[in-house]
Amino acid sequence: MAFTTTGPARIEIEGREYKEERDRPNLNAEQVSDGFFATMGMKILEGRDFTPEDADDKLPVAIVNATFARKQFGNESAVGRRFRTVVNNGQTFGPWRTIVGVVSDVRARSLTQPAEPEVYLPLRQATAFSKHLIIRTHDRDADSDPLLLAPAVRSALRALDPSVAIESVKTFTQIESDSIAPQRLATSVTTAFGLTASLLAALGIYGALAWSMMRRCREIAIRVALG
Repeated sequence: MAFTTTGPARIEIEGREYKEERDRPNLNAEQVSDGFFATMGMKILEGRDFTPEDADDKLPVAIVNATFARKQFGNESAVGRRFRTVVNNGQTFGPWRTIVGVVSDVRARSLTQPAEPEVYLPLRQATAFSKHLIIRTHDRDADSDPLLLAPAVRSALRALDPSVAIESVKTFTQIESDSIAPQRLATSVTTAFGLTASLLAALGIYGALAWSMMRRCREIAIRVALG
């Protein structure tokens, strides 16, 4: 469920000293719009959500997840703390970003891996050419197929900008299924091999018993005749 990242970079927390580049934490960032967390069902644990006014030319801001806040600040509040990106081995720095909120963790990279430290940046500060639009259907439509809304969404996007290319439309059920496809394939192959081995073992046991009974047919007949 990871969408966009800022690319390989490291960060430094204001007020801390880093002797070497590897001492700086790695940056794992998602660029999202205001309303993203409510749409995804992620809780604001501390601070606030993004607003339409958040922009680099006013005040560069960021929201971090609970794992990031706990790992970098322990029991202290992360809201109000600042960090900046560091690239080119400490030669180039990004703007100082103020943390304005902390959100709950999600397993963004894989369902089989624990939550990672995540930084969320306002989408209006992003330069990515490819973006994802997430639509959450109303509770009363929970039993209907969300893909039924796809034609209406495509029409609305084309009305806003005819040049926008829509690559694909997927439900989160499909995304979840795709994310565990390798595990499902491995399980299917293992199950197939297990069933084949069990069948071969059963045939082997049956053959061995049948051969043994055939060799003892005369013996068994004599024993039955003698009582």
